[in-house]
Amino acid sequence: TITTTAGWYWVNQGSSSLTVNNGQCVLSIATGVDALNAIIEPAPASTPWTYTAKVSLNSFVSFAGAGIVLYESATTKAFLITLLWNAGDINVQMYPFSNPTTRGASVSTTVWRLGGTAYMRVQDDGTNLNISMSPGGDGQNFYQLFTTLVSTRFTVAPNFIGFGMAPQGTGANIKESMDWLRRTQ
Repeated sequence: TITTTAGWYWVNQGSSSLTVNNGQCVLSIATGVDALNAIIEPAPASTPWTYTAKVSLNSFVSFAGAGIVLYESATTKAFLITLLWNAGDINVQMYPFSNPTTRGASVSTTVWRLGGTAYMRVQDDGTNLNISMSPGGDGQNFYQLFTTLVSTRFTVAPNFIGFGMAPQGTGANIKESMDWLRRTQ
């Protein structure tokens, strides 16, 4: 279910809340369930486009993480690019969702040993989704980690983009933050 919140829309809000603290958007979930919780805004109607975000892990609870989410409202399909805490390692993982409560298996995992803050980038060229990260911590130099066909993940194309998390049933209070999400192309 999408509900509006000041120009942004909730996907599967459940027990989630969004606050702004010291300039950061903080997404909180009181109880972890294996589902997508996200706050999204409309994506550009035409391609190509690029979005970059600065995401920070705050909870460091196994299998909890957050990142950029792409969402197709007509089908409720989603694709989450997440910075995820996993038993002492931080991973970058990509998860498809056939709907907000049905997560598919991770389609890519990269160990990220560069701290709990990362710059993420997603590009839609009309055919492919290209996922990149900035390992230097400066958000200037990006390296592509993953590419997938838009048609593999969505029926038509994502029409929303935003900040999401999927705590994978951790059962803990999870708080993750996004400093910003910017369209850069």
